[in-house]
Amino acid sequence: MKDHEIVDVYTAASVVEAHFLRGILADEGIEAHVVGDFLEGSTFLLPTVTQPHVWVHTNDAERSREILTAWERSRETRSENDRAPATWKCPTCGSEVDAEMDLCWQCQTPRVGY
Repeated sequence: MKDHEIVDVYTAASVVEAHFLRGILADEGIEAHVVGDFLEGSTFLLPTVTQPHVWVHTNDAERSREILTAWERSRETRSENDRAPATWKCPTCGSEVDAEMDLCWQCQTPRVGY
Protein backbone atom coordinates (compact mmCIF):
# COMPACT_ATOMS: atom_id res chain seq x y z
CA MET A 1 0.00 0.00 0.00
CA LYS A 2 1.20 3.48 -0.74
CA ASP A 3 0.47 6.22 1.82
CA HIS A 4 -1.65 8.29 -0.56
CA GLU A 5 -3.85 5.29 -1.39
CA ILE A 6 -4.87 4.34 2.15
CA VAL A 7 -7.14 5.80 4.80
CA ASP A 8 -7.73 5.27 8.49
CA VAL A 9 -11.12 3.59 8.99
CA TYR A 10 -11.03 2.57 12.66
CA THR A 11 -9.32 3.42 15.92
CA ALA A 12 -9.16 0.28 18.01
CA ALA A 13 -9.18 0.01 21.77
CA SER A 14 -6.25 -2.40 21.77
CA VAL A 15 -3.76 -4.18 19.54
CA VAL A 16 -5.76 -7.39 19.89
CA GLU A 17 -8.97 -5.68 18.75
CA ALA A 18 -7.19 -4.02 15.80
CA HIS A 19 -5.81 -7.32 14.53
CA PHE A 20 -9.15 -9.04 15.09
CA LEU A 21 -10.87 -6.39 12.96
CA ARG A 22 -8.17 -6.68 10.30
CA GLY A 23 -9.07 -10.37 10.17
CA ILE A 24 -12.78 -9.60 9.79
CA LEU A 25 -11.98 -7.33 6.85
CA ALA A 26 -9.66 -9.95 5.34
CA ASP A 27 -12.52 -12.48 5.51
CA GLU A 28 -14.52 -10.03 3.40
CA GLY A 29 -11.71 -9.76 0.85
CA ILE A 30 -10.45 -6.37 2.04
CA GLU A 31 -6.74 -5.86 2.54
CA ALA A 32 -6.21 -4.01 5.81
CA HIS A 33 -3.21 -3.05 7.91
CA VAL A 34 -2.84 -2.25 11.58
CA VAL A 35 -0.86 0.92 12.19
CA GLY A 36 0.57 1.81 15.59
CA ASP A 37 0.46 -1.64 17.13
CA PHE A 38 4.18 -1.71 17.83
CA LEU A 39 3.85 1.40 20.02
CA GLU A 40 1.49 -0.06 22.60
CA GLY A 41 3.32 -0.72 25.84
CA SER A 42 6.69 0.25 24.37
CA THR A 43 7.66 2.69 27.11
CA PHE A 44 8.88 1.76 30.56
CA LEU A 45 7.88 4.86 32.48
CA LEU A 46 4.93 6.36 30.67
CA PRO A 47 1.72 4.69 29.58
CA THR A 48 1.27 4.57 25.84
CA VAL A 49 -1.00 7.33 24.58
CA THR A 50 -1.44 5.99 21.07
CA GLN A 51 -4.09 3.59 19.93
CA PRO A 52 -3.75 1.21 17.00
CA HIS A 53 -5.61 2.10 13.80
CA VAL A 54 -6.95 -0.02 10.97
CA TRP A 55 -6.11 1.32 7.51
CA VAL A 56 -7.47 0.18 4.13
CA HIS A 57 -7.24 1.16 0.48
CA THR A 58 -9.25 4.29 -0.30
CA ASN A 59 -11.60 2.38 -2.59
CA ASP A 60 -12.43 -0.10 0.24
CA ALA A 61 -13.02 2.57 2.89
CA GLU A 62 -16.80 2.86 2.67
CA ARG A 63 -17.41 -0.89 2.66
CA SER A 64 -14.91 -1.35 5.50
CA ARG A 65 -16.68 1.22 7.63
CA GLU A 66 -20.00 -0.52 7.00
CA ILE A 67 -18.56 -3.88 8.06
CA LEU A 68 -16.94 -2.41 11.17
CA THR A 69 -20.11 -0.52 12.11
CA ALA A 70 -22.11 -3.75 11.82
CA TRP A 71 -19.53 -5.48 14.04
CA GLU A 72 -19.86 -2.71 16.66
CA ARG A 73 -23.66 -3.04 16.63
CA SER A 74 -23.49 -6.81 17.08
CA ARG A 75 -21.05 -6.39 19.96
CA GLU A 76 -23.37 -3.91 21.71
CA THR A 77 -26.33 -6.26 21.28
CA ARG A 78 -24.37 -9.22 22.63
CA SER A 79 -23.13 -7.30 25.67
CA GLU A 80 -26.66 -6.12 26.52
CA ASN A 81 -27.98 -9.69 26.33
CA ASP A 82 -25.04 -11.21 28.22
CA ARG A 83 -25.24 -8.97 31.27
CA ALA A 84 -25.93 -10.73 34.52
CA PRO A 85 -28.96 -9.50 36.44
CA ALA A 86 -28.20 -6.97 39.16
CA THR A 87 -30.09 -9.08 41.69
CA TRP A 88 -31.44 -12.59 42.20
CA LYS A 89 -34.55 -13.69 44.06
CA CYS A 90 -34.14 -16.01 47.02
CA PRO A 91 -36.17 -19.19 46.43
CA THR A 92 -36.85 -19.58 50.17
CA CYS A 93 -37.89 -16.13 51.41
CA GLY A 94 -38.32 -14.18 48.17
CA SER A 95 -35.83 -11.43 49.07
CA GLU A 96 -33.97 -9.57 46.32
CA VAL A 97 -30.24 -10.22 46.78
CA ASP A 98 -27.32 -8.41 45.10
CA ALA A 99 -25.87 -10.42 42.22
CA GLU A 100 -22.41 -10.63 43.81
CA MET A 101 -23.78 -12.42 46.89
CA ASP A 102 -23.89 -16.23 47.04
CA LEU A 103 -26.11 -16.33 50.14
CA CYS A 104 -29.41 -14.61 50.82
CA TRP A 105 -28.90 -11.74 53.24
CA GLN A 106 -32.24 -12.51 54.94
CA CYS A 107 -32.22 -16.28 55.46
CA GLN A 108 -28.74 -17.41 54.29
CA THR A 109 -30.13 -19.71 51.61
CA PRO A 110 -27.43 -20.41 49.00
CA ARG A 111 -27.91 -19.08 45.50
CA VAL A 112 -29.26 -21.72 43.14
CA GLY A 113 -28.02 -21.82 39.55
CA TYR A 114 -26.20 -19.01 37.87
